[in-house]
Amino acid sequence: MALVLQSDAEHSEAYKIGTTIGAGVGLLIPLILALAAAKTISGPGRNRKCALSLALMMGAWFLCSLGYAITQWTGFAGAQPVFVFIAAPVALGAGILAILGLIEVVGSKEPVRGSWQGITSLVIVGIFGLAVFAGFLTGMSKGIAARGIPKDWRMTQSTPGGQLDFPAKNFKYTIPGGNWIQIVPQKLNPQADLAFVDPGRKLYFMVLAHKINPGVDLTQEKYVDIARNELKELDPAAVVSEATPETLGTLAGSAFSVEATLKNQSFTYREWVCVHQGHVYQLVAWGLRSNGAAVAPAAAGLFANFGVITP
Repeated sequence: MALVLQSDAEHSEAYKIGTTIGAGVGLLIPLILALAAAKTISGPGRNRKCALSLALMMGAWFLCSLGYAITQWTGFAGAQPVFVFIAAPVALGAGILAILGLIEVVGSKEPVRGSWQGITSLVIVGIFGLAVFAGFLTGMSKGIAARGIPKDWRMTQSTPGGQLDFPAKNFKYTIPGGNWIQIVPQKLNPQADLAFVDPGRKLYFMVLAHKINPGVDLTQEKYVDIARNELKELDPAAVVSEATPETLGTLAGSAFSVEATLKNQSFTYREWVCVHQGHVYQLVAWGLRSNGAAVAPAAAGLFANFGVITP
């Protein structure tokens, strides 16, 4: 179980239920509003363009919510960008119709109802546009940060919040947001199954899942001791804290911290170890000691995204 190191949950059941309900509500609200707006299109004395613009905008909202729901329910991270791509021209069309409708309302000699629908549609189009722009800027910043990562470390990125499954090792992982970039795990450790790096803060994270050989019968405490001693073998002067119980979802493991110097660089580590159904799982987060204060909170968020496929 060698751990040679080089230089935001498993979500609880309550969180999963909350996410499922939230995604369902996010689908239901725009669907109801879209149908309500559609019913008013042929109403007397109403501007049809304004009503239609609101119906289309609610439809675009529904598509975005559908993409999010599919991502949350299935773990297919590619669903959300696809649905946002489809929703974008629908939202643009809604904005154009709203402008045309409001022009007609202003120029009409007869009282015309529905201007509020056009205004509401334009406001939501603006919010939608700002969200897309913010996502674009986030992607740009990630792309710029990724340039600091060696080319042979880079890999295709999945959407934050999506789920990565590793059935052979019986674990799953929710992709973190922020500036975390997924990299080829073997670049950090030959035995790593999954790895991320935050280039700006120079923080690293990896998951190692070791299958326990038949006939090996060691307690979890023994595996924790082995993990604690690994860095001591690399740096005899390393300071290793006592292991304390730490539960992730339904998994009862142990966590500890390490201050060690490797290759003339000082690092702060946070590690979690757990034995479950024939596997030993090691979650390791670390960074330069000069930025050591950021390691523990980053580790807490990253560790929370870990879970097993078969409870």
